[in-house]
Amino acid sequence: MSPSGDLPGPAITVHWLEHAEAALRAAASAGRAVTLLSAPAAAFTVGPLYFREMVALARTAVPGAAALALFDCGAAPGRALEALHSGLEAIVFEGPEPQRGRLAAIAAAGGARLVKRRPPALDLLDLEKPEEAALGWLRDGTAPGAER
Repeated sequence: MSPSGDLPGPAITVHWLEHAEAALRAAASAGRAVTLLSAPAAAFTVGPLYFREMVALARTAVPGAAALALFDCGAAPGRALEALHSGLEAIVFEGPEPQRGRLAAIAAAGGARLVKRRPPALDLLDLEKPEEAALGWLRDGTAPGAER
């Protein structure tokens, strides 16, 4: 089980395919890995299959970028289990420890990881130049829309 500190790269919140592609292009340009983070509690809105497929399409469009896809399940254990069974590589689960421990074991058995809190991230929603903002975030940790 991971806190949010050992992710492969800075987190960027992506809401749709264009965001994911912009984040991956910025990562490739900066020569850094990136964590593609879903919207907060996305398990209740878009669902894990949407996020998984969106990231897969973005990775196909930008094959040179290193990224971890991190799906936010809030504190809902059923949604977290659904996300793990859908093949996502990493989830955020902010629920209580007994549930988190069981979910972490399930994640590890399937080659996935569980992060116990949402990491600081740049949110690309409503940014006019998402790739430019992502590049700034990856290079020096500053950008408009960044959550600290």
